[in-house]
Amino acid sequence: MRVFPTWSLLVLTATVSAQSRVVLGGVPSNLLLDLSSTVVALDTTTPDAFFALMPIVYGATFDFAVFDGDGTMNLTFGSGNWLRCRMVATHWAYLSNDACAHQPGPGLSVPQSVLMTDYDWGLWSGMSGSPQQPWPNSTLFGGSPWSLLQGLPGTFSQERWQLRTRGYYTTDLWNACPGSLSVAPNFNGWLIARFTFVFI
Repeated sequence: MRVFPTWSLLVLTATVSAQSRVVLGGVPSNLLLDLSSTVVALDTTTPDAFFALMPIVYGATFDFAVFDGDGTMNLTFGSGNWLRCRMVATHWAYLSNDACAHQPGPGLSVPQSVLMTDYDWGLWSGMSGSPQQPWPNSTLFGGSPWSLLQGLPGTFSQERWQLRTRGYYTTDLWNACPGSLSVAPNFNGWLIARFTFVFI
């Protein structure tokens, strides 16, 4: 396992305005970063953690971090010649002036969401949020067991982070905003999330 301080990852990519592969010590990783629309700040309490602030656009995924699948990495660089980035979202909050985003969906006591891969559209459950926390017009969520991205084994597919604000079925609404055909946000605003990472 190779652990690199957060500042080294940020220094390597801070000046990059388009998606760029993270290379550490001359070894390529499966992580592609694009910080052109994302503000990043170090978590001074943990060496390998950072906060990211990015816009939520109705139905969109977050392209600031894209993970190549094992097939792509092995074909491009050869098996054993690259590093795997494992990134975990430990907490997140969405900020929105759409009041419905902070109200529970039908049959729920609080709004729900989950921050996870955009690759799997399975029957995932949402995490319960704390409305109006940590600020007004925001809802705070703790991590979930599915809030881990590290690249997909045995495929050439990419995966990226996605905030889910609805269940698998269109009737499984996790907040009070009007229904959506997508599991991605049905409101606009901002997402702030805390991530930890390691390269192995």
